[in-house]
Amino acid sequence: MVYDGQTVGVAMPVSLQFDSAVTSARYRRAIEGRHGDDLSAHSGVVGWLGDRQLMWRPKSF
Repeated sequence: MVYDGQTVGVAMPVSLQFDSAVTSARYRRAIEGRHGDDLSAHSGVVGWLGDRQLMWRPKSF
């Protein structure tokens, strides 16, 4: 699925689901760094839910 250019609801988290577990701290930092550039224009918090899901939510709703 491609979501480029789409608008999502207010305060909706961005969720990235991976096919396999990301357990290495090095890989997690690389993923956060890569996608952090896309999200850096918006204030928010990035966190892992388990080993396969990265979530971003806005700082305030």
